Amino acid sequence: MHRNNLTEAVAEAAQACELCFHNGFEYQINEALQETPALWLSYLEATKHNGVNEGVRTYTAKMFIIDIPQKNIAENPESTWLQMEKNAAKICSLIAEAECVKNISDVEFSATKNSITNRGEIAMQIKMNIHVPYINPKN
Repeated sequence: MHRNNLTEAVAEAAQACELCFHNGFEYQINEALQETPALWLSYLEATKHNGVNEGVRTYTAKMFIIDIPQKNIAENPESTWLQMEKNAAKICSLIAEAECVKNISDVEFSATKNSITNRGEIAMQIKMNIHVPYINPKN
């Protein structure tokens, strides 16, 4: 359930930044991405689990803000990356404020050096750990 709630929180954050939301495995980006600007969420990875019946579960999230620019922007992408950084910061804040989230940590933004698809997009990668409280229901 946490995974679904987190995915929904990321989708809502993307919508608040006027980005189309997509998620899946990274190898699917080229085929599945139909509309830009977009936020692609790679499937969440549960990386840490503290506690037995209750505690905190940590998910590592990897996302890409993707845009296929006009030619003149592609030659000088700095202004696009600046806007992507602003959107990335807003997305992180909105995720941190989600009801299902305790907090986020280890946030990183980085402009991608190579194209993710065969369309020559400009992209920014976002990585973070999302900490979620949980209680295991008794059988």
